[in-house]
Amino acid sequence: MHCEKKRREQMIEIEDVSKQFDRIVALDRVSAQIEENCIFGLVGTNGAGKSTLLRIISGVLHPDHGQVADRWISGMGES
Repeated sequence: MHCEKKRREQMIEIEDVSKQFDRIVALDRVSAQIEENCIFGLVGTNGAGKSTLLRIISGVLHPDHGQVADRWISGMGES
């Protein structure tokens, strides 16, 4: 992750997120903090859960467990 030093506010916080499709566990207790003004990469093999995590962050899917806090979508980032 590459961040500008001047601001370190949380933009997205992923806390203990899990998602399962039938018997397939796509995400198992994933946590991460993505800071404002950062370049963040999400890498992994096919089937690792990258697309599922992005769909949960964007609100397309809902996690079975845990939560995602996005300060910009929720209005916390208003100036």
